[in-house]
Amino acid sequence: MMGRTDGGRGFPLIAPHRSTWVAVPTAVVTPLALIGLAALATNPDYLAGGAVVGGLVLIVVLFVIMWLSGRGWVVGVAAVLGFGLLAISGPAYEDGVMAHRGVRTKVMVTAAHHVEDSEGQFSWHCDVKRADGRPLPHATLKDDRCWGAWHVGQPEEILVDPDGWVAPSPVDTDYSGRTVEVVLTAAAAVLFAVLVLTGARLGRGTARRG
Repeated sequence: MMGRTDGGRGFPLIAPHRSTWVAVPTAVVTPLALIGLAALATNPDYLAGGAVVGGLVLIVVLFVIMWLSGRGWVVGVAAVLGFGLLAISGPAYEDGVMAHRGVRTKVMVTAAHHVEDSEGQFSWHCDVKRADGRPLPHATLKDDRCWGAWHVGQPEEILVDPDGWVAPSPVDTDYSGRTVEVVLTAAAAVLFAVLVLTGARLGRGTARRG
């Protein structure tokens, strides 16, 4: 049975003898799941789904951590680490893919579109096709790589993932920071796991005293 063991605030802690069975899988699986969903979102076809599911997973896990620990500061730190994993691991994966297997590819701009983002800002997106006619997944240039309707018909050279998972990127993209991204991802994953286990231990101690 669970009791109110959080010092009178009314948040029920999980029973001490059962907390380990919840804490260990939460500590191990959650960072891996968040990293996997962030990697999934690097494919433009799955960007929205990966981002939404990743956010929902983190929200559910934060409630579990509150249930385990009964401490708001543990939940707050876990939220920062969790959002950090979602934000950093995706770019780290994408940069690693392009740095190791990206291929310089000649393309031709075939169309240009004026696009409005969620903040009401307009930018140009250009459709491209490979010069050799072969299929090119996610064949779009964005941001400062598409300069308007006059760009149609112009040749370009971009970096392409041969497997078609990651969207093309400019050939002059700097991937030197990917090592830092990987280190930060690993550190956030380890800290998240340690935090969950520490929070569960604190919760068990409070439950025993209650």
